[in-house]
Amino acid sequence: MAGKSLFTPPETIALAAVLDSIIPPSPDGRMPGAGEIGLVTRIEADFASNDELANVVRAGLAALDAAAREQGAASFPALEPPARAAAVRLQHEADPSLVSTLLFSTLIGYYEHPQVLVALGQEPRPPFPAGYAMAPFDPALLEPVRQRTGKLYRDC
Repeated sequence: MAGKSLFTPPETIALAAVLDSIIPPSPDGRMPGAGEIGLVTRIEADFASNDELANVVRAGLAALDAAAREQGAASFPALEPPARAAAVRLQHEADPSLVSTLLFSTLIGYYEHPQVLVALGQEPRPPFPAGYAMAPFDPALLEPVRQRTGKLYRDC
């Protein structure tokens, strides 16, 4: 993307509101919403090389804005969170492409995010290079394999 955003500023705000509808913040405030932790940047990076996916998102955001205006709101993000969630559900029922397109990147980005990992009681780090503690290797586990006789493969 090199400095240029995939979505316009209003689309970015609307997309964050959609992400918060897909994974809302927990009522106790322990778990953040997907939009409030900056996953729009992740979505932009994931979709930067695929105009078709970006266009699906743009069309879905435009449909949500139109639905919000029918309800008297200035835009989709101007709706209250429960009304936004309802609008996303209705949009998904009418055309599942927006949520379906966003879901994988949203879930992966959300559960990799340091703030979410901490809220889940995990260390906010990748598994490598620090790695995770593993039990020492027991060479006796290979003994049944070593005792096999005969050829266990076929020539190509």
